[in-house]
Amino acid sequence: MSKRLLTAFCICLFVIAYIPQSLSQMTIGGHMKMTVFDYKNGDSNGLSSSENSGMALNEFILYFSTEVSDRITVDIQPLFDALTGATPRFGSEIGDSFAGVQPKFNEFRKAVISVYLPYEVELAAGIVKPRFTWDYGSELFWEEELNGGKFTCNDYLGAMHETGIELYKPFMLGNISLPTYLYFLNGGPGGQKNLYNDNNSSPSVMVHIEPEMGALRLHASLARGAWDDDGDLSMTRYAAGAAYEWSSLSVRAEVAGGNWEKSIPAATLQDATPFGYYAKALYRFSEWGRAMVHFDYAKHNFNGFFSSAPGEEEYLTITPGLIISVAPSSMFQIQYDIADWSKYNSSGEEDTLKFNRLSIGWRATF
Repeated sequence: MSKRLLTAFCICLFVIAYIPQSLSQMTIGGHMKMTVFDYKNGDSNGLSSSENSGMALNEFILYFSTEVSDRITVDIQPLFDALTGATPRFGSEIGDSFAGVQPKFNEFRKAVISVYLPYEVELAAGIVKPRFTWDYGSELFWEEELNGGKFTCNDYLGAMHETGIELYKPFMLGNISLPTYLYFLNGGPGGQKNLYNDNNSSPSVMVHIEPEMGALRLHASLARGAWDDDGDLSMTRYAAGAAYEWSSLSVRAEVAGGNWEKSIPAATLQDATPFGYYAKALYRFSEWGRAMVHFDYAKHNFNGFFSSAPGEEEYLTITPGLIISVAPSSMFQIQYDIADWSKYNSSGEEDTLKFNRLSIGWRATF
């Protein structure tokens, strides 16, 4: 058993065994994501190939929540996943990147103590999940797709993983609801996950607001900090979104980008300036089913996706899909990705990846 898995297991046992009986308002739940069928075919640098894989456990998240008092709660969410490498990659034929199922403890998606303060202020401290975007921060894509888009599951665009402090307060401006979040975060080098520690003495600050006017919802996020070890190079991230519901139809779109100062190690250090957006339309055709169309775009002026190396990447993906509810909080998700991706290295050489991917999966929350 790995040290990380053993640590997670011990913490879960501690939570279950050592909270006093008087605090036994604990709720235990979870979320599971499982692939049932996954078929890909397409061209990688002009070479055609295909790959078919069957059932696989992708993610399993446990939820532990307890009320210590009427003003203090504790929430812990350990994540176990299986990184299969099933998504096609640049420079590899379709199917070459599949690595088999490797279940392991990955991280704590959330581990916070929340305190309810006067004046309707809620404070949470620990491993928070910042509400930077809806699709990732509010986990909306979980309800819609098995595989999140290149905009959403992207540490430079839609995703944010941080340790820090979250302050939340609802406001009302006439008939407009205005939930507001303020974060003080550890920040991370580049777009990488850096959950447990800060790499400098300059915490990042993020503000997120969500105006709501009837069926129309909006949001805006702005984060600012320093990403390097010395705290001298700035990081700025922004996101905005709009959503509207009318009868059985709902539409949603978000845009995000940022600037990591002098983070591309070229001959002359360049700023990393990722940019992306998506748009989704969902139609509920029955009590048990919804249809979806998802347009997803992401562009990096660097290579690596999880790190910034000289070059450029561009991802364009169109995904029609179906969400079939089989029970409360349990659904089958069918999606068909039509992907056109390209990558240029520092010498101007191009990698192309064009493929179609049919995925069928099962998500369940309990």
